Amino acid sequence: MIELRFTPTLTETLDGARHLVVVGRKSDLKDGWAARGLPEQIQRAISRLLEDASPGSASSATATTLVDGEAPARVSVAVLHDKVSR
Repeated sequence: MIELRFTPTLTETLDGARHLVVVGRKSDLKDGWAARGLPEQIQRAISRLLEDASPGSASSATATTLVDGEAPARVSVAVLHDKVSR
C-alpha cells in the first residue's frame, strides 16, 4: 500500500521511509531545491539520477538507485517536461 505523509519537518518525513520519490521539471530539479535539507548521500543520488533522466513522451521518466546506509534506501526521480504541449 502507498502511504503519503505530510509532516512539519523533512526529518520527520524521512523517518522510517523506504522510498523517496522526487517529481518535477528538470530545470527546477537541477537548481537543487528538491535535495536541500536531505542527507548528503541522498543529495548526490538525486544529482546522479538527474544526469540520466529525461522527460518521456508521456511527460514522465523515472530513474532509481539504491542508497546504502541512509533511510530511505531507494530514491526515484521523475522528470516532467519544462514546457507543456497544450
